[in-house]
Amino acid sequence: MPRTTGYFGGDKFAKKYPEVQNLIAAINSIPLPLVPGYAKYPGHTVFWNEAIDIKADALGWDLQPKVDTLPNPKARWKGDHFMQMPDGLRVFCEIEYGNSASLFRDFAKFDLASKLETYDFFLLGVPGPNAKREIGYATSFDHVLNNREYMKHFVNSPCCVFEIEPASHVDLITGSTMTLNDVNDRMSQQQAHDLIDNHNLRPLLNLP
Repeated sequence: MPRTTGYFGGDKFAKKYPEVQNLIAAINSIPLPLVPGYAKYPGHTVFWNEAIDIKADALGWDLQPKVDTLPNPKARWKGDHFMQMPDGLRVFCEIEYGNSASLFRDFAKFDLASKLETYDFFLLGVPGPNAKREIGYATSFDHVLNNREYMKHFVNSPCCVFEIEPASHVDLITGSTMTLNDVNDRMSQQQAHDLIDNHNLRPLLNLP
């Protein structure tokens, strides 16, 4: 089971909702996509993000929720996934593969969304130590645990931080008809989605 930690009882909140637990399990069921030779580290976060979005969408989560939903928003931040629970709880999820600055930006998103009363509960997924080694620069779950007391000063709403640590990885080049020439430096998630479908990568990535 992936590890979790929480602020304001967030990890206990997360365990109450099957929809949240199913999302965390689905994310961790995706093998870490590798594209060896593409960059310094083989883990490919654009493919990984798109695979997670496909899983979340299949579970009924909305994609790219706005932090500020006012008619004339001052902030144009977005998250990764949103779902309203049967009891009305509005859950906002962010997946983070970036450095510590990106992590604090996520906390700022959560704080603004809470103050605007657009969402009630927040999920933050970060790589475990093995996944971090494959993508290199990410802030890992271990870093969050080791700095939990410091980070709590920046979290003002119920939040659950969960580990993303796939049990396996998959080489998308040797496992499919895709080549390195298909992968460019500024690939979007839409391009990743097209490559997943055009090269039949869904079975490799355990996707519906």
